[in-house]
Amino acid sequence: PARPTFSDLFNEDEEAQNKWNIKTGNWELKNKEMVQRSATLTALVKSVPAAHYLFEAGVKMNNSPKEPFRTKTTKAGVYACWQDEQNWLKVVLDQRDKKWGYIINEEGKQKIASFPLPPGFNFNVYHTLTVYKNTANFTVKIDGLPATGNPVIKTDISGKGIPGLYSEGVNTAFDGVLYTIGWDEFDAHITGWASVQSPKPGGSWKVSEEGIAQSEEGGEHAIFKGDFLEEYEYSLQVEVKDSKGSAGMYPVYIDDNNYLKAVIDFKGQKFNISGKKDGKGVKVADVPLESRKSYYAEMKHTDFFEKQYTFNSPAYINSIELNKSPHNGLDTLLEHIHKKMDISYKSKDKWYPLSYQESTSSHPGFDKITFKPVKVEGLRFINNQGG
Repeated sequence: PARPTFSDLFNEDEEAQNKWNIKTGNWELKNKEMVQRSATLTALVKSVPAAHYLFEAGVKMNNSPKEPFRTKTTKAGVYACWQDEQNWLKVVLDQRDKKWGYIINEEGKQKIASFPLPPGFNFNVYHTLTVYKNTANFTVKIDGLPATGNPVIKTDISGKGIPGLYSEGVNTAFDGVLYTIGWDEFDAHITGWASVQSPKPGGSWKVSEEGIAQSEEGGEHAIFKGDFLEEYEYSLQVEVKDSKGSAGMYPVYIDDNNYLKAVIDFKGQKFNISGKKDGKGVKVADVPLESRKSYYAEMKHTDFFEKQYTFNSPAYINSIELNKSPHNGLDTLLEHIHKKMDISYKSKDKWYPLSYQESTSSHPGFDKITFKPVKVEGLRFINNQGG
């Protein structure tokens, strides 16, 4: 995996001073912590603004719960996003009210919400506040668990911003700060994809519980998302309803003259990598995906009349070669063994009969059958010759 975009353990005083943009207040480095030394503190990371990222910080309040609070506000936490004075989002822990909450400022208009923390929540030990910014949605976790009440904050702050630290009216220490540009999304949570020419997706793209899908068959359709980075890791899952066309990803896209494209050609059963560099075509790889594998019967679903074969993951198959040698009968060949069995395949947990035609095997000890490519999760062979 790529390194974090920004991190700070506050081990070096001079290095820490250069990493932060202190907008209000002051602080000092003490016991390898960032400790607040003013009534309020606002500190933003000095790094690249982004539209999608993970931000994490350890937060500890040093006020004794037995001492009376000297101010009405006792909040500390993080700036989940700062764009400017009129557009920002804070996520805070409130020691006085024993709650967590957020304050959002959109075009100068503020909105505040708060939610109870679990009984016995100790503000005087470190708690990890984690925020995932995915376009305009912010997911909040406290100590690795979804925040109580409303862990997903939906906003209009969709553009690039920068995260930071915040404290007001309470003696606060910070440690273990991490900022990583990127996102992780799935199912109906997918958001923020658009075409190059428009902020709207090009083609018939739809987000559902099955992910994001494109329904038009003709032509080429592409959508994009993300921030420009030198290093990153990018992965996805792709599925098609039939074996036509191709689908995949752009591991790198700068413009129409500079990109790298990686797709699965479902009809040709190939993995194709191509691209352009300064407008000139680049052919990187064209890797065949068709392969031949041996499988052994799954014993818990196998006896003298039935054999089942379960695949580790769904696969497209278009032929089967069957060993004609019976068990303990090495000198005997059972000709046309496929005719002696009812063959079916498993798809989405249901069994369907397999329609096939005979073909010529490359080995005399095997019978071969072929059929149109079908996506299967398993195969079943049942003896149809009776007892």
